[in-house]
Amino acid sequence: MAVFDGLNVLVTGSATGLGAATAVGVASQGARVIINYASSWIEAEATADACRSAGAEVRVVQGDVADDADCRRIVAAAADWGRLDALINLRRSLFSPLPPSGAYFDANRLPQTGLDNRERGPRDVNKR
Repeated sequence: MAVFDGLNVLVTGSATGLGAATAVGVASQGARVIINYASSWIEAEATADACRSAGAEVRVVQGDVADDADCRRIVAAAADWGRLDALINLRRSLFSPLPPSGAYFDANRLPQTGLDNRERGPRDVNKR
């Protein structure tokens, strides 16, 4: 039995680099994988092909995790799988201070520290 057998995993930023390698890695360990990309469609499809070659069921979803509607659509890609078991957030340019354990976290209430929506988005995906 593989480590991720039966788990549904979303990997953000998984078209290239570390995200692609992570997606292929969890696919090779039995996970169903959602490949998320912002603009690298060709690379995302190549990552998906590598995951399929490893035996995984794969979904490819374009979306910017800094956009609320995109986040909901990305997560919804796992709906007919029944659940989303893991989010591996490897989106580039991430600054993600974590809230206290168990605390409700609203990224829209962050103090103005120079964070823009690109940096808030990955935390918003975690709230879905």
